[in-house]
Amino acid sequence: MTEQGKKIINQDQGWIKVKSKGMSKMTPYSSSIPRPSSTTSGSTNRFDIPKILEKKLHHNSAITSLIGVKGPGSRKCQKRNQRRNRKRAERRAMREMEKKCGMVSNRQDDESQVQAVSTKQIFDEIWTSSILSFLEPKDVLTFGICGKHTQELSDTAHVWSLLMKREFPHSDLTPSCPREYKLAFKLTRLNLLQNFRCFHTRKTFFEGIIGVGVDYTINPKTRIVDYISLSQDLVSKSSFDIGNTSDVFDNTYKLFLPLYFSNGHFQRALPLIKKAVRTLYHGSPSGEFKPSMILNVFPKVVNTFVVLLSDSGIAASRKSYIGLLRIHRLFLALAEEFPEIRINALSKLQDFTKHEWNRRKETCPSLGNLLPLLFVVDEKDFSWGNLWKVYLNEVFDRSVLWICKEYPELKDVSSVPDDERLQKSFTASKVSLRLTMINVYFQWLLCKGSIQDRALMYDTYYSSPYKDTASQLNEHLSYQKFRYQIHSIMQVKNWQGFYKYALAPCPHTKHEMVSILHTSVKNSLRKNYHKTSTDFTAIHKSGTSKILSKGEKYSAAKGMEILHFEDRWTFDHPNDIIYLDASCLVYKGKKRVATIDYSHLYYKDNAVIHSGDRINEKTGLHTIELDLTKFSPDVTSLFFVLSAWDKATLFDIKDASIRFYDPQSNGTLCLYNLDAHDKVADLTSIIICKLYRISGEDQWHVTAIGDTHKGAASNYGPIYKAVEKLL
Repeated sequence: MTEQGKKIINQDQGWIKVKSKGMSKMTPYSSSIPRPSSTTSGSTNRFDIPKILEKKLHHNSAITSLIGVKGPGSRKCQKRNQRRNRKRAERRAMREMEKKCGMVSNRQDDESQVQAVSTKQIFDEIWTSSILSFLEPKDVLTFGICGKHTQELSDTAHVWSLLMKREFPHSDLTPSCPREYKLAFKLTRLNLLQNFRCFHTRKTFFEGIIGVGVDYTINPKTRIVDYISLSQDLVSKSSFDIGNTSDVFDNTYKLFLPLYFSNGHFQRALPLIKKAVRTLYHGSPSGEFKPSMILNVFPKVVNTFVVLLSDSGIAASRKSYIGLLRIHRLFLALAEEFPEIRINALSKLQDFTKHEWNRRKETCPSLGNLLPLLFVVDEKDFSWGNLWKVYLNEVFDRSVLWICKEYPELKDVSSVPDDERLQKSFTASKVSLRLTMINVYFQWLLCKGSIQDRALMYDTYYSSPYKDTASQLNEHLSYQKFRYQIHSIMQVKNWQGFYKYALAPCPHTKHEMVSILHTSVKNSLRKNYHKTSTDFTAIHKSGTSKILSKGEKYSAAKGMEILHFEDRWTFDHPNDIIYLDASCLVYKGKKRVATIDYSHLYYKDNAVIHSGDRINEKTGLHTIELDLTKFSPDVTSLFFVLSAWDKATLFDIKDASIRFYDPQSNGTLCLYNLDAHDKVADLTSIIICKLYRISGEDQWHVTAIGDTHKGAASNYGPIYKAVEKLL
């Protein structure tokens, strides 16, 4: 052997240094390579043959002469005998072990012959039954990280079921899937099971299928589902089936959607998830499930959440935040179950950036349904950085219609000073800009890394969702940070703030920003979003201002002084009069200062005047007149509530309709048809809408609510409590 081919062993360093033609390669030292024996050179068995030399042994005469073995026959016999002796020794040891432990298997095969249990099975049983079950839980976990096989042993259901009985002898928790015993033990130990229980039956996802109630609306023109809102309280499938379809706020829901809590629960619930997705796609349970439906349904769920959050339809509470994380976790599980939806989502996002036609309203009706596609696309494949430029341009183009509705003079790109255009454009498009900022924040918060990284992040967070300290792995998902960011977004008042939260570079000068707005007006005209002959004052006059879902907002025209709230209903009870009381709750900030109803007809200086009961045979009428000029500046909001009197419920009311309008121009702020609402026999009140103004502004806004509750004009307690959650 040449000098370049020799191996020099450095025992101090633990590495073998191989020198070959001026190159040096370091490889880990293997203890299987023996040191030379002290026997004489004539011995024919001085070495245990290293595996790295075994293949070369039959062809390399230099190695043969080195170890002192002559003839090909002797080499082969030696290796064969060594392997045979090792196998015989292993079988003898196995039989001795079986005799000593008394664990010889009695299982008979097809020919009624007794077969011995393998050594691996015996040792596994010894570990799980006789060793691991007597250790402390932390020691079992430590054992599990030693290797792949030890992890399998430490995750055995038998081990954790015994630990459950030992640590929590009074617990009656029995997971449906044996593999979930480890997770059940963890959640019980951390006292977190209450976060995964049905609101009504208190069952956990280990014992049944747990999810949320779903409410949705169908657009009367397109006949497709447009808004999908979820309950903020968990409910079990068995409880939902027997009629428990309301949450803690007494909101009722039409459909049950299971959530993801563990892989076992997800697989059990998958048929029900498919059924719910099919219903939300078609608007009815008919039709066949296709994975592509998921990309139509889940973005609408996220978009509805963003709309309600930005318009105060729901609060930025911990419960709503956890609900958002849970729906994203389910979205990720479905993306892993059906990989084609990840490909389709990526394709849609890429198409949006490639050609203008893919960004127009005809192809992409709702921009709010586009960004949630990033939830199931790996960050390295596509992110907000690939999308922001064309997306923001389209947002500005679509906002022109609403900006010119508010300020028609802005349709002329040269007639308004720059400062005025900047201020008016931002004010008129504040809602759409706010939606964009929240959507972008969600991408930053929830779309880190790959979808597997996101799933792991959520599973870690669920283990301690109420521990938001910096030392926790879930520090990125801190609820306190979420609440602060949403509050900050709601306070943005200029274009610089918008670009900051939109994670996009802000134009350097006013002139650059005005140039962008000018371009948007031209693009809107070119894309036919508006025309030179468009009558902007006519927009929203013919029913488009109806309340289609909770949280939808309508801004009253500037200069509006008088408003009327009108409540009409009929009843067919043979003996009694059924009253549908209309009440107005007046607030200064979060303090209630007045309740105007049939028994308290006036507010200060006749700013609010109630008509009292007007009953004519089987019909009733209540009107509430508002004079906005008479409210003091510290009056910030008014809530309008309908409630059934005495023992009646909303179910007893017939042909009820509500209209909120300006009597001077006959312009309607909103209409409401109570019969179209899912009335529940035991509910007695409904919060129709909220009239409010933001501090420092004179303009009033109307926000839809539509929440049903208990309580009445004779018992306002439940109503007051519900309204406090909406302030």
